[in-house]
Amino acid sequence: MRYKSPSSIPGPGNGNLPLLQALLRRHASLELKNLWQFTALQSAAWSGKQATAKALIEAGADINTCDANQQSVLYVAALKGQIDVARLLLDHHADIETHTDAPR
Repeated sequence: MRYKSPSSIPGPGNGNLPLLQALLRRHASLELKNLWQFTALQSAAWSGKQATAKALIEAGADINTCDANQQSVLYVAALKGQIDVARLLLDHHADIETHTDAPR
């Protein structure tokens, strides 16, 4: 099976750095979304994988992308209590005003 995106297979967005690095070397798309409409960066934010999130950000992943529910990467990190990932996103200038339809 051939994979086109870090978010399309188990692992890269969830902390499998060697697999992520191999995909990035092959110029895998950073913005393709999985079944839940998460990019690899959103998956990393959800699961609190700071090193993975950092690698994705440094590779050019969109830090302000939203999922199918219009929840931003920063919102997902905050929702899951992933403080280190949220701080990383803010350090890289994630937009705190990115639109979200999530309940408050």
